[in-house]
Parts: sequence; structure tokens; C-alpha cells
Amino acid sequence: MILNLETKTKEHEIIKKYLQDNVSETLADKINNGVQIKKDGKQLINKKNLVGFMSYATEQAKKQAEKGANSACIEDKVVFGWAIHYFEENELIGELFNLDGSKYEPPKPKYTPPKTTTTTTITKQEPKVVAKETTLFDFIESDKEDNSIKQLEETESKKTELEETAPLGVEEKVEIVEQPKETNHVSMVYTKYMNIQNKYPNAVICYRLGDFFEVFGDFAVKVAKK
Repeated sequence: MILNLETKTKEHEIIKKYLQDNVSETLADKINNGVQIKKDGKQLINKKNLVGFMSYATEQAKKQAEKGANSACIEDKVVFGWAIHYFEENELIGELFNLDGSKYEPPKPKYTPPKTTTTTTITKQEPKVVAKETTLFDFIESDKEDNSIKQLEETESKKTELEETAPLGVEEKVEIVEQPKETNHVSMVYTKYMNIQNKYPNAVICYRLGDFFEVFGDFAVKVAKK
């Protein structure tokens, strides 16, 4: 039985001789012509050679070796048995060829771009403290407050005359208005007026608002009775 197996070493020649003396016609046909298999969706020819068998036999010998050993002693009949199995088993792949005899090149894997993960970092920002910009109206309000205090101080100098009678010594028209004792919304003017009045409990304070002088609190009642 002639087998189309190329030998490169003495070991190759020993295996080839054993196969030629012992294989059947069916196995010889597989070795010489290969076997059709389906791979990657194509019909291909699977052909095996002695180089592929030696790699297979080496792996089998490693399995026989003791753990940690660098070599193993395998009997000839075991190696010959591996040779028959290697060339007979269709699931063991050797070299693959197309049906026209050209060497088969497996398809290149499609490039899949790596998945990218976008990480969004949210930075907590502290609230900004914006300084209030001073405007012309602020100076006007400030000036009004200063004038009100000045007017209250000028009125204090006339407290003696006002204790006798509110209209005496006052050329402008005086309007006496009774201020409620309890109120939920106390104006700034009334607060300043009461602060000065509390400093001088025995005097009557007249507060000038525009063209009128006004008295608030309990003294407003007293002045009204006179």
C-alpha cells in the first residue's frame, strides 16, 4: 500500500512504514486524498501529514507523563495506535484545502471597535455671592434717612414748647395722628420715632413728614386732648 506521506526524519519513516503495512484501503484513501469536511460554511478538504501527527503524538505523550516530568516512556504499539487514530479520525484537523486544491485561508475576523464609555462628571458649584451694586437710589434713600433723623433731633429742641401746646411756636400746620399701639407692619419711620421718644419719656416728639408735624403713640392722645 503506497501512501503519499512526506518523511523528513527517521521517526517519520518508521511511522510511514507501519501505516503502509497495516492500513486498510479506506484509510489509505483518506491519507492520500483527504476527507471532505464543512468549515466556516464551506466544503473543504482535510489532509493530514506526518508533521501534524508528531505534534499530536507529543501532546498525547505529555498526558501520559507523570506530573512535573520532562519526558515519558511510551511503547511502540501505543504510538502506532495513535497514528492509526490520528489519520482515521475526521474531527482531527490537519491542513485544509479548497475543492480546487488551493490552500484554504480562513476569513479574517471582522473588526469590532471597542465599546467606549462616556463618563460625565458633575462638579458641584458653590453658589456665588454677588455683591449688591450701589446705585444712585441708595444714596437718595440714605440721604432721606439722615434728614429724617436730623428733623427729629431739631424737634427735640422744641420739646418744652410742645409740652404746653402743640400748635404754639409752630408756623406750619400741625396734624396730630393717633398711632395704633399694636400693628403687624411697623414702618421704619415709626421705629426711629419710638426709639427717640423712649430716650425722652417726658418730652413730646413731633416728627416732620413733608409739610406736617406728626405725633405718635400715647402722646398723640394727650396732645389731641389739649
